Amino acid sequence: MFKKWPDSIREPLLDYHLRALSKMITEKKNLNTELYNEVRKGGDIPDIPLIVFTAMGVDPFTTLITSQLFLRETTDPFNNIKKTIYTKLANSVPRGEHRILKNAGHATIHTDCPDEVVEAIWNLIDLHKK
Repeated sequence: MFKKWPDSIREPLLDYHLRALSKMITEKKNLNTELYNEVRKGGDIPDIPLIVFTAMGVDPFTTLITSQLFLRETTDPFNNIKKTIYTKLANSVPRGEHRILKNAGHATIHTDCPDEVVEAIWNLIDLHKK
């Protein structure tokens, strides 16, 4: 993903992402035992503008560790589930909006669709001013 980036930028990014990946794997161990309960007890989402993205693409690193057969059989059903869940999340607040990104992976939304991310940030700033 970063192979065309200059070494001075790419190397620190790779180091960061490898550390983050290791931390994520450790933190995922407590999703069911701690995190979900913590989120449920967190209260309502405040009335602030919210834009929820659904990434319909496949993360590049997923293709390295997942068979093509599995990806073909699971991507569409999983994307349909994501669309449903994220639509409900966006609709759960008065100023929520759901946007679908067909060519973005979940973990790579910011690099796959940078213009859409920047546009959403500006949209949120404008909505917050109202």
